[in-house]
Amino acid sequence: MVSSVADLAAALIRLPSVNPPGGEQPVADHLAAHLGAHGLAVERVPVPGHGDALVAVLPGRGAAPARIFTGHLDVVGVSNAERARWAVDPFSGLIRDGRLVGRGAADMKGGVAAMVTAALDLHREGRTPPGDILLVLTTDEEDLMGGAKAVAGHPLLARDADVVVGEPTGLTLCTTGRGRTWATLTLRGATGHGSQASGRNPIQLAADLVAELDAEDFTATAAPDAPASFWRPLAIRAGVEPCVVPDTCTLTIDARLAPDHDPADVWVRLDAALGRLRAAHPALDVDVTVVDVREGWRTPAASGLVGEAKAALDAEGLDPTPGVFAGTTDGTVLRRASEGHGVRDVVICGPGALHAAHRENESVALTELDAAVRLYRRLMERR
Repeated sequence: MVSSVADLAAALIRLPSVNPPGGEQPVADHLAAHLGAHGLAVERVPVPGHGDALVAVLPGRGAAPARIFTGHLDVVGVSNAERARWAVDPFSGLIRDGRLVGRGAADMKGGVAAMVTAALDLHREGRTPPGDILLVLTTDEEDLMGGAKAVAGHPLLARDADVVVGEPTGLTLCTTGRGRTWATLTLRGATGHGSQASGRNPIQLAADLVAELDAEDFTATAAPDAPASFWRPLAIRAGVEPCVVPDTCTLTIDARLAPDHDPADVWVRLDAALGRLRAAHPALDVDVTVVDVREGWRTPAASGLVGEAKAALDAEGLDPTPGVFAGTTDGTVLRRASEGHGVRDVVICGPGALHAAHRENESVALTELDAAVRLYRRLMERR
């Protein structure tokens, strides 16, 4: 028999919510209806280009601060080449061999379904948690985190609260998060006939810049519990037609940061690299646009949230040893305080494996979804 959490997660997978460009609204509508039908009040928070983020509240007794449980509704796309490697339709939400298969099974419709199911189970059973439980279901996490940024200023979040993020960790506990920052760089040259060896080819300038980036030494940014920062190009766009030297080349430079590495240092290093490149190419013409900045973070071991999470994992027979989450999450945005409420403590713990996300045959074990529901119930009831 398939559990209710698996049924809900499968239903969410069958509603493709690929971002970019932003197809989250059907998932938001489904969850708003599901939560409302089971008695939870739901607030919709518009996110331009990405439908509605949702905030649902399970009222508590007022004996403890609120606790936010957050997950995102969007998924990355499936390229034609990747689709050919899938054993099933990536949006089928198929259950086979004890696993739910599909885009978003791990990242992170499984985690969303587990949080929602845990809250609704408590509500149905008439169990009132010590503090309000806020289900914060965001959009646009896979791009600019517009959903979390929109929700962060909502009046329902203007209170003391800590944050549980349901991103895939294999139900291990992460109390530290790496940072991320990225930028677009546009290098300019001049169009010319492809038969002429001279001229300013921005693609060649971009290649020289990438070589400079590869030579950068980030070793000193490493921490005892986390590897060093690194950066690399993740996109390049150029070209007019095969016989023409292009006049522009645009790179996306993505930096993944050790938890204690200041993101501003990345762009200081880039300025230095461009200075070295300009020494070899005095006419270098480049624009740099920093798209987003996400600082790394650490939740102290003495945090009450960390202690409760470790106790809940231990009670479920799971490893309570804290670790570092390799990616960035909406927790980075939500931990930033609303005025007067201090920096929020954050932990990340969810079903599925991060290494299985964003690739073919993404899946999550049904037993892990069920365990996530039990774990989240414990964290909601603080037991």
